[in-house]
Amino acid sequence: MQGDGTNETDISTKQSQTQKNARLSRAHAHQERQGCDQQKKGQRQKKIGSLTFPKHLRLVRKFQFQACYLGGRRYQTKHFIIFVLPNDRDYWRLGITASRKTGPAVIRNRIKRLVREVFRLNQHLVPPGFDYVVVSKKRTDLPGLNLDMVQTQLLHLFQQVRPRTQKNLEQNPRA
Repeated sequence: MQGDGTNETDISTKQSQTQKNARLSRAHAHQERQGCDQQKKGQRQKKIGSLTFPKHLRLVRKFQFQACYLGGRRYQTKHFIIFVLPNDRDYWRLGITASRKTGPAVIRNRIKRLVREVFRLNQHLVPPGFDYVVVSKKRTDLPGLNLDMVQTQLLHLFQQVRPRTQKNLEQNPRA
């Protein structure tokens, strides 16, 4: 069959020996490495990292957003409406909404990224013990909206929230 134009060669069916330092030489090759599976949920670190925005700092369920809308205090800036609701935790949580009235998906996602970045960079200035829901206003001026502008607006808000919390603690101290 050499004249039919096929270039077939015989391939050995013999299995090769496993190498000493093979990538997956056993079922659990990296047991010594600490992974997320090996940590208990209660032992996970509750502090935000420098480059991450962990899930425990996010509001993701509808009832969490509804609670902030109904029971939270409302603040307003040029581009955002912010609802602030006290929670019983020693850290803050963030929810961000941008409706279709804000603009197309590209704009909505950019606004969300900017707000998330401001919270991540200024985590030490955000008063703990509150749930924050940031709502983007209609037709937010996107070409003029940058990280510095969002940061200025939200840092001004944090200064408003902090004195109110200190005033409330002076009036109603917990024993």
